[in-house]
Amino acid sequence: MSGTSRSILLAIAILLTLSSAGCVRYSKTSKIDELESKIEKLERRTEDLEESLRINERMASLESRLALLSRPVTMVPASAQAVTVPAVAAPASALQAEAAPVAAVPGAVLGTTRTRDNRGMYGGEYRQGIATDPPNIDPARLSDTTSHRVGMTLFEGLVEFSEEDLSVVPLIASSWDVSEDGTVFTFKIRDDVKFHNGRLVTAEDFVYSYSRMLDPKTAAERAWLFEEVLGYKQFEALLAARGQLKFVVDGNFAKVELKRVERALKSLEVVTRPELERSGVSDVDGVLEAGERARIKMEEVAEAARQGQDALGQVKAEPELMTALKTLNGLQVRDFISRGLTTPDSHTLRIELRRPFAPFLSILAMPNAAVVPKEEAEKWGDQFSQHPVGTGPFQFVSWTPHVSVEVKAFDDYFLGRPYVDSMRFRVIPDTVARLYEFQVGNLESINQIADEKYESIKANTDFPGVLQEKATLNTYYMGFNVTLKPFDNKLVRQAFNYAIRKDTIVNVIRRGRGSVAEGVLPPGLPSYNPELKGYSYNKQKAIELLKEAGYEDRSKLGVIEYWYNATGPNDPNAKLAEVIQQNLREIGVETKLQSTDWGTYLKKLDRGELAMFRLGWVADYPDADNFMYILFHSSMHGEAGNHTYFANAEVDELLEKGRTTADREKRTAYYRRAEEIIVEEAPWIFLYHAKQTFLHKPYVKGATLTGMGPDATQLRHAWLDKDAQGDQD
Repeated sequence: MSGTSRSILLAIAILLTLSSAGCVRYSKTSKIDELESKIEKLERRTEDLEESLRINERMASLESRLALLSRPVTMVPASAQAVTVPAVAAPASALQAEAAPVAAVPGAVLGTTRTRDNRGMYGGEYRQGIATDPPNIDPARLSDTTSHRVGMTLFEGLVEFSEEDLSVVPLIASSWDVSEDGTVFTFKIRDDVKFHNGRLVTAEDFVYSYSRMLDPKTAAERAWLFEEVLGYKQFEALLAARGQLKFVVDGNFAKVELKRVERALKSLEVVTRPELERSGVSDVDGVLEAGERARIKMEEVAEAARQGQDALGQVKAEPELMTALKTLNGLQVRDFISRGLTTPDSHTLRIELRRPFAPFLSILAMPNAAVVPKEEAEKWGDQFSQHPVGTGPFQFVSWTPHVSVEVKAFDDYFLGRPYVDSMRFRVIPDTVARLYEFQVGNLESINQIADEKYESIKANTDFPGVLQEKATLNTYYMGFNVTLKPFDNKLVRQAFNYAIRKDTIVNVIRRGRGSVAEGVLPPGLPSYNPELKGYSYNKQKAIELLKEAGYEDRSKLGVIEYWYNATGPNDPNAKLAEVIQQNLREIGVETKLQSTDWGTYLKKLDRGELAMFRLGWVADYPDADNFMYILFHSSMHGEAGNHTYFANAEVDELLEKGRTTADREKRTAYYRRAEEIIVEEAPWIFLYHAKQTFLHKPYVKGATLTGMGPDATQLRHAWLDKDAQGDQD
């Protein structure tokens, strides 16, 4: 912009300010220094506008070039949590068998009703800043917060979490009831819900969607959400056995893993005649015979694996094993769950579980439980994530990798067309850059604010945004792989816990945006224990424990690698790592900081390669099961969520009781006892529970931050106040 143009722009801005303020008031009360101050602010705003114009020009050029390339979409590897995917309502965390059938009240359930003249609320584009591309926006593959954030605009399921109290409320299901024993859920499906391709949704679409998620061909990271559906456990057990036995048959002994073999053997215990007959499997005798042959061979493989690779190489693939493997290869998930997922009629869905599962209704509110049309999912196959079709308030338009994802209002949305015409999720990795784009008016909202900017935003009365804050359900921690040295020693893990100044991390690094974690469960979650005592800072105690563990000479520990993910130098994870490094140095422990991108980081975690690492967990559903079972049960090692490879028989038993017990008091007792054991065993350094933020423009209306966090903020009723928006221009 030329100097002349700059002067003209500044002059216009000053005249507009004087005009809007009122000439009479200024002529009477203004002083020279007040005017100079306003001119200075306007000059700064002019500089921001100039920079915004330059950024927009660069973005337009980039998008144009990318469009011309017309290359296939390249995907980032999907994650496990994140930091899922998912607050707190007692009804959502109980089995709800004791509750009366829930009747649908569409207007009341979903908030905004449209009984007044709201034509002026329609229109505009809502732009959100996100740090990375969503790894996947296929509901069956959603497993991180960014994918959740984008996916919930496109997909919906039977129920959802209320914005008021996070209880489970109807959505595509108009009502439901639960059997007295808590194993049969019957849902009535609305008859006015359409997919984005125009077809009406039926109960059979849910059977297809859930079956698709459980099908191993889909490779859904969260198939375990539906593992209690009648028949699936038996299928899963046989599938696990098949995987290890195939390595034997192929002579690929290097891939045989003793832990997986042992887990597969344990899981085969559910493959019994009564269970198979109850599930409706057609060839019960054949499946039982194949399962028994698999079990016998697996025991031989396990014994050989304990002796080493040479012994494994001697394991033979007899004809009987080949016959059993042929039977196992022919198994289809639908043959096992045919009685677990049924449709008495086109608008009734019946789900039967093999045993009571307390959090089941909450799980059905997760985006993974969304419905998809069979014709579209099978048409696109693995590419469905690039061509998503759902029932949500918005429908897919385009996805330019590393630039943006765009969706538009779905005119036939069953709860009424959304107010905004479109939404654009702009990929801006750097937190400072995202905040700048927000300040100059190129974004309507962002979810992450750099710690160093937080206090200045709160203190600035002229800041062009509204900051919503809420203590949401999350826990951030440092994890130890307890199978790797030196963290196979509990005393070392406890010493590291005592060495970390958690108060400093919360109050200085995070600017008071959270609370110190005493254990696993965050405040506000059912079963949270306010009396639990964790590890306070105690340098001398840490040193004593290391001596007791045999490390009086700390050099014997070597240099320990501390891994974390970061998007750039401004990433708070990088600053946290520096604090951790310094705290450990104070007790004589040397660390080497190792950072990488999110996708690579998750792969390393899933494979159990990292001895010490940073992670966080944000609730997928508001229930202690979501934290405790996923992160600490021995069946969830690796990519399923338990990246510490923690295993404790008593904890396993308590967590299994917790998820199969309807009584809330008993569940609380189970989870609190399990948490006490976990804190004592210290597979984590329990760091903090973060207060999360949602920063939006003052003209954004109808968006409410809930206990599920900013990435789960429902925007179907968001609208842009044109009058207030004009004041921001």
